[in-house]
Amino acid sequence: MNIIDSEVSNEIFNQLKATMMTSYGHHIDFLSKLPLYHEDDHHIYVHAGLNPSVMDWKNQSEHDFMYIKDEFIRHTFENLNKKVIFGHTRTMDIHGTSDIWFSDDKIGIDGGCAYGMQLNCLIFQEGLYITEQVKNC
Repeated sequence: MNIIDSEVSNEIFNQLKATMMTSYGHHIDFLSKLPLYHEDDHHIYVHAGLNPSVMDWKNQSEHDFMYIKDEFIRHTFENLNKKVIFGHTRTMDIHGTSDIWFSDDKIGIDGGCAYGMQLNCLIFQEGLYITEQVKNC
C-alpha cells in the first residue's frame, strides 16, 4: 500500500467512525457496557472463545474474550461441564460449511453473514438445540 492509498483508507475509516458515532453512538455505548461473557446452567456464551492457558477462564484478558480463535477451537475443555457458545470464527473455517458447528464442548454459530454467507440462529429449549439459517445475507 502506498502513502496515498493509506491516506485515503485512513480518511474513509475516520469518516465511517464519525458517522457511526453520530448516528449510532447510543448503540456503541450500549454494546460497550455489556459483559464479556454470560453463563447459565448449561452454557458459557462468549464472542470469540476461552483461552485454554488461563486457569480460570473468567480471568482471561478482554482481548481473548473478543479475538481468540485457533487455540480455543483446537482445545478440548473437558472440565467445564458446559458447552461454550461462540461466534467470531466463521464455521466455514472450522468445518467447511456455514452451518452451526457442534462439538462435545463447543458450539460455533458464526455463519459468515458479514461475508455474504448466512446468519445462524440457535435456540436451546428443553434440552434440545433448534437451528435456523438465513442464507445469503
